[in-house]
Amino acid sequence: MGASLATLAAADQPDYAAMWMKFKSDYNKDYSGNGEDEQAKFQVFKQNVDIIEEHNAKKLSYWLGVNEFADLTWEEFSSTHLGYKSSGSSSGLTKVPFPNITDVADSIDWVAKGAVTPVKNQQQCGSCWAFSSTGSLEGAMFVSTGKLISLSEEDLVQCNSITDHGCQGGLMDNAFNWVQQNGICSESAYPYTSGGGVTGSCKKGCSPVVSITGHTDVPSKDESALKAAVSKQPVSVAIEADKSAFQLYSGGILDNSACGTNLDHGVLVVGYGTDGKDYWKVKNSWGASWGEQGYIRMVRNKNQCGISQEPSYPTGAKAAAADSKDLEETVQGGTLKITWSDCGDSSYHGKVKSLSPDTLAIGQKTTITGSGTTDEQVTGGSFTITAKVGPLSPSYSGEVCTAKTFDLPLGAGSVSWDGVKCPVAVGAVDVAVDVSLSSAIPASLAKATITAKATDASGGNLICMSLTTAPSQSIVV
Repeated sequence: MGASLATLAAADQPDYAAMWMKFKSDYNKDYSGNGEDEQAKFQVFKQNVDIIEEHNAKKLSYWLGVNEFADLTWEEFSSTHLGYKSSGSSSGLTKVPFPNITDVADSIDWVAKGAVTPVKNQQQCGSCWAFSSTGSLEGAMFVSTGKLISLSEEDLVQCNSITDHGCQGGLMDNAFNWVQQNGICSESAYPYTSGGGVTGSCKKGCSPVVSITGHTDVPSKDESALKAAVSKQPVSVAIEADKSAFQLYSGGILDNSACGTNLDHGVLVVGYGTDGKDYWKVKNSWGASWGEQGYIRMVRNKNQCGISQEPSYPTGAKAAAADSKDLEETVQGGTLKITWSDCGDSSYHGKVKSLSPDTLAIGQKTTITGSGTTDEQVTGGSFTITAKVGPLSPSYSGEVCTAKTFDLPLGAGSVSWDGVKCPVAVGAVDVAVDVSLSSAIPASLAKATITAKATDASGGNLICMSLTTAPSQSIVV
């Protein structure tokens, strides 16, 4: 009797050895050349096969399967294949309010509509945030222009080093802010090379092909709002990639109440529908052999894995190609002429009377001083500087009484708000800004319209000034 039970038990066990040989063949696994212990990997594989078998026996709405990650522990996998950092620093760029969307489709699939590039693979780099961001940008560009352009994750991974951290993680909103200021290159012009886990350094030699005017955060934990947003374009979201349910996901609709909301992975919602259950269709960045050809469906209206907590999408996507000639040319030496006007109405407490000097020196620091009057004491407040420069629309903000420095897009230099010496009494007031331009600046940045607005401590209008710049004496190459 004991022998027959043992025989039955053996018959119920998977043929691990045969599965291991097929796994190595299917995914070109060779452990001899990289110093790994194949026997140890085989033990991990067996444990994952057991997890798959145990889960699939429950016949739930989703199933697991052997994929290229089946020889990794969760700790090994998660250390290299995630990368969402919820606490990324903000650059102060203004977010666009979430609109009132009333015409919401019952279902939509942006993949079928042609708005989604083929599934990509972040490989062993914590750059999910960059892939989620390019997916949103690609979709926004398609909706705006009808053109699908594969955009460069490497541009974000290597060049946005101030607010995001390459293979060590990042945040989609930070990426959108960066693209608003710098534009983004195409995949073909700046291909992905960080898959081995090393971020590398910025090699900016390409011209942006897409620019945006801002981004919008979808109201948190509101799946009706998320549905409305996705009805108009693909949307970036963050999720908790829940251990084996994600690592070994093979198909179906993920509906797991145990999935947490500790957001650690950026992905892209590309549609929604109903197949027994209401679901979100989500594009991942782990290659097309994972999941449903690189996608996962997740149950709707349960905040599955935190999917509705931090959604966002870019706004005002447009082609930068029309301005590529300006972006490729540079202005070297000489000066930019400044013209200005006071753009405030009767509600503003401050008036600009003069601006000096009326030129900016290329390759040097110029201190521009605006002089005027205020009819109220200034004890605090905030300022916003917005610009229209070629295809880009950077925006900067800070406190009126506090000095702050901003980097200009495309390596053109920096601007320092010197801060008002608060408190300021009623009467005359001076405001100084230091502009340090590089010795060669993109021609598109030589022609700019800049608007600076400030509010007082109670939110009242304080001052408004508009500037335009244009080359006066310069060399264009």
